[in-house]
Amino acid sequence: MLKFSLKSVAIAALALAGASASAALTPTSPACNTADVDPNSFACLGSFDGNDKNQQVDVLAAISGWGSFSYIGSSDTVLTFGPFASNPEVTEGTLTFDSAIDGPFVLALKAGNQFSLYFYDGSGDAISSIDFSTEGTNLNNQGIPNALSHASLYAGSPIVPGIPEPETYALMLAGLGIVGFMARRRRAD
Repeated sequence: MLKFSLKSVAIAALALAGASASAALTPTSPACNTADVDPNSFACLGSFDGNDKNQQVDVLAAISGWGSFSYIGSSDTVLTFGPFASNPEVTEGTLTFDSAIDGPFVLALKAGNQFSLYFYDGSGDAISSIDFSTEGTNLNNQGIPNALSHASLYAGSPIVPGIPEPETYALMLAGLGIVGFMARRRRAD
């Protein structure tokens, strides 16, 4: 007869929970390059195995260092092309958005069975189209880029470290006022 301790049951439960959690993105080659897109993006990740749309939880986790993003849509949506004007199935070309994007966004380019992620900040000058190449996403056996399967758009807000909210300043000033009041009161005693 097998005996189970509480500790072994807890370890087994944690292992099972970890196995059911989504796996991290699997890096592959070629490596993306911000020069693959225009206007130049600020950063890129990839390429990764698979389809970004099937791995959205992992994609959102991977790009969380760039800000908080939400999946908007992809260019291979039947008839509407999602947030794009079309789905150019070529190795290089122009992706045009339905409307200019004013704010940060991430563009996923998928070619073959791989995808890469590109970060943009459309703040200030809104971005209405992007020239792209799939060279940093997927190459065939001869080293030639595969055609774009689809592009996905993840829009959001950037992480801006080190800029306190107005409430933080108010709290800090109130704290300094109390410290000053206490110091003045001690001198008076």
